[in-house]
Amino acid sequence: MRRVAQIIPLKRAQQWLTAAVVSLSFLGSISATVAHETDQYSVPLGREHADLRLFFARDVHGRLSNVIRTLNNRIDSTLVNGQPTT
Repeated sequence: MRRVAQIIPLKRAQQWLTAAVVSLSFLGSISATVAHETDQYSVPLGREHADLRLFFARDVHGRLSNVIRTLNNRIDSTLVNGQPTT
């Protein structure tokens, strides 16, 4: 029993060390990243970005409505005389 108790903290320490190394290597690579021209793009004078709020709002609303309708139909198919089954 004593050996198992010693292995668990070592395993956790190894997991933390691995996570720290991965995190630090990721953070180190961010500073070396160079921005491309597309990242620095600005709209020419007299022009505006397209307003896509309504497009995305309708798309999300339609997808959520389909999910809700599907789930409600699945729930309704499991009911017997309007009562849940066990």
